[in-house]
Amino acid sequence: MKKGLVITLIIITFIGLLVYNIAGTVHIMNVAGKIDSVTTVSNAPKQYLNLFTESKKLMFDETVVSKTRNPITKFDYDRKFRVEVYRVKVQPSISLKDIYESHKNDHITYHHTFHVLDDFDTYSVSYKSGTQDVAKSIYLNLCGDGTFTIKKNDSIAYYYSRARNFYIKFQKDGVQDFFVGPDDDWHQPVIPMEIMLMRRADQLYLVLLVPEKKSYFLAPGTLLTLIKK
Repeated sequence: MKKGLVITLIIITFIGLLVYNIAGTVHIMNVAGKIDSVTTVSNAPKQYLNLFTESKKLMFDETVVSKTRNPITKFDYDRKFRVEVYRVKVQPSISLKDIYESHKNDHITYHHTFHVLDDFDTYSVSYKSGTQDVAKSIYLNLCGDGTFTIKKNDSIAYYYSRARNFYIKFQKDGVQDFFVGPDDDWHQPVIPMEIMLMRRADQLYLVLLVPEKKSYFLAPGTLLTLIKK
């Protein structure tokens, strides 16, 4: 009898903590949503469109706008892939040759709110809530098989990976600004993706190419064929 009572109390306590955590998370997300004032619009910034060559396979989807960061524009490519573009706030002196690269298996920062940009079959693309950091340094993490640098110089840093997760952040001990990773930390799918940081005039852009399904084949160099020379 006593043993049954103890088990019942443990279950009730667990359920209570779970409900409390969910309610707290929902409250934080609601507050963050109000602060960020996130919405979508049916047009893309001209400077984003000017990054790409004309292609019948590349179709505009939507642009996410908020009060706290630059717009994020999404395109569909070949009905299988998503291209996501974002203009990074950056100090003029920053060099793409000096990106701090790592290859560790990491997870999204807990106890911080992220907005889901895209949610696919087994993974999602998220970005940090709140004011965007001005990039003084760039920290890029790609964990996965077959990760390699396609091109890197002062004006471009371009990577391919069959990744388990990816993030970019702009402070060494800061929160990830963008994160691509599994919906379930226990089952990590391999996601073929390409990441490009590129300069145009005095602006820095982050461009991601990710599949809508992890099973879709992505040939290295695909993203480069879409970018204007």
